Amino acid sequence: MQLPAKTLVYIASTNRSGSTLLGSLLGIHSGLSMVGEFHHLHSYLNQGAYGRIYDYRCSCREKVSDCPFWRAVLDAAGLTDRTALTRVRSGTSSVRRNLAYPWYCVAGEARIAKDLRRELARSVNARQAADTCYRILDKACETSGRQVVVDTSKRVEQALALIHFKPSDWAIRIVHLLRDPRGNADSLVRRARENGAKGSFSGACLYWVRENRRFLVLGRQLGAEEYFLLRYEDLCSKPEQHLRAICSFIGIAYEPRMLEGNPVVMHDIGGSPRKLDYDQGIQIRLDERWQGSMTPCRKLAYAVIARRLARRFGYQY
Repeated sequence: MQLPAKTLVYIASTNRSGSTLLGSLLGIHSGLSMVGEFHHLHSYLNQGAYGRIYDYRCSCREKVSDCPFWRAVLDAAGLTDRTALTRVRSGTSSVRRNLAYPWYCVAGEARIAKDLRRELARSVNARQAADTCYRILDKACETSGRQVVVDTSKRVEQALALIHFKPSDWAIRIVHLLRDPRGNADSLVRRARENGAKGSFSGACLYWVRENRRFLVLGRQLGAEEYFLLRYEDLCSKPEQHLRAICSFIGIAYEPRMLEGNPVVMHDIGGSPRKLDYDQGIQIRLDERWQGSMTPCRKLAYAVIARRLARRFGYQY
C-alpha cells in the first residue's frame, strides 16, 4: 500500500472566523505552502465575481493570472486559466439552502450525516473539481518544494469532495476553526453593509449553526487523526500553544518564526483584505467589536438560535 507523501490541511470555518489569519501563520512555516481560498482560483484567473474587490491579486500583490508562482504551477499541471476549475458546485439551490437553515438548529446528528452524503451526491462536479484540485496541488508542492499545503476554502461541500476523491498519495487534515457566534455574526453584518447590503444578525446566527454543526458531524466521521477543533479566541489569546498543537496534529515540528511577526510573502488567494499587508508582518489582534453592538434584539436572536450550540463549544456567557 502506498503511504501518503503529501498532506492537505483544510481549514473549515464560517466566513469571518479568522481563517486567513490561521492560514497565514501556518504558511510562514518552512514546510508548509499556503494557497488561500483555493476554490476561487478559476474566478481570480478569469476575473469572475469573486476577487473583484481585491483586483484579482495574489497576496504577493501580482494579479493571480500574472503571478510567477501560479503561472508555473498551472503550466506544470497542463492547465489553462479556463480549465483550472477547482470549485465544487453544490446541486442544492440557494433558496433551498436558506430555507433549511432553521432545520439545523433542531436536527439530530444522524440526519445531518445523511444530509452530508446527499450534499456530495447532488454536487454536479465533485469528482472533476477534486481531481483538478489535486492535480494543481501536486504541482504546487513541486514548485514550492513543500509537501504540506494549507487550503482555507472553508466550505463543507469542498471538503467532502476532497476527502471522498482523495488520491492515495495524499493525506488530509481538517482544522475546524470556529468563532463566538456573536462576533462572527457581527462581523458578517458589518462586511455586508460595507458592500452595500443590509445584513441580518439572525440570518448570520443561523448560518453559524448550520456550518458548525455540519463540520462537527464531519469531524466525528473522520476521527481525531484527521480532525482538529480550534476556537479563534484561543488562537489569538495563546497563539504559540495552539500553533504547537496544530503542528503536532499535522505531523510537523513547530517553528518559532511563525510568531516572530516578520514580513512574509506568500501566494494565496481570497480571504481577508489584510493579507495584502502581510509583507509588513502578521499581527494577531482579537476582534471583539461585537461586544459594543449587542442590542436587545441581537441578544434575543443569539439566545434563541445559537446559544445552545455555542455552549457545546465552550462559550458559556
